[in-house]
Amino acid sequence: MPNELQRIQKSFEKGFYRDLHWARNYYYSYKLVSLNSSELLSGASNLQKDMLIYTKRTSQELCVLSLARIYESQDPNYPNRCVSRLSNELRQVEVAESIEIDYPDATEDVRQIIQGNKRHMPVTNLVELTKLIGKALNQKEIKIKIKQLLFIRNKYVAHNEDSIDTSQYKDFWVNYEKLLVFALYIQKALEQNAFGSFYEPHGEVNLNPFDSRIRAKNHWLWALIETIFDKKRIKDPLEHSLLQ
Repeated sequence: MPNELQRIQKSFEKGFYRDLHWARNYYYSYKLVSLNSSELLSGASNLQKDMLIYTKRTSQELCVLSLARIYESQDPNYPNRCVSRLSNELRQVEVAESIEIDYPDATEDVRQIIQGNKRHMPVTNLVELTKLIGKALNQKEIKIKIKQLLFIRNKYVAHNEDSIDTSQYKDFWVNYEKLLVFALYIQKALEQNAFGSFYEPHGEVNLNPFDSRIRAKNHWLWALIETIFDKKRIKDPLEHSLLQ
């Protein structure tokens, strides 16, 4: 692997991959508490309520921050590790055109973002893959969702501004999940075809930002909730995607 590509891979691991990992984990924690909030609040002790409220609040903010890092704009003065910068740097690698796509199936989900158009020829090299990602990021529907995410990050999480009209953001969490799934599509395409690495086993995403490994990482929160009411009654975010 060329040195420049190795450098970009390290940036991918410390940026895109890490941010997506934490976005999914924090969102799972937030959603697990939210889905079960009525039973939790009625059965929990005061200490447990404090712990759950703290978990919900911090997870909510951190999941927004983590995903926003992926989709924020590329800054020429501050080399952030956003997906647009990652894609542009990969396209400029000297040998990018000679890096063949070994796993074309891993690019299919990204291609479907482009108006669900199956007429596009399969991508054959890394340059074509990065152009495909760029086209998907510039789709009107995706751009609207990214704008919404960054607005919430800027106006509510990073700052606390008054007199903001929130009526147009009632579908925020649905769009959040769509951006999580889209990021998973990109990760799957890049890690297999650009870096030749399988950071985690990918099956079909199936419009669900979670999998059993995300649930396992939240075992501590499950353990807390199980002390409050029966495990069989717990609503699992893995089974309650907003996109299904």
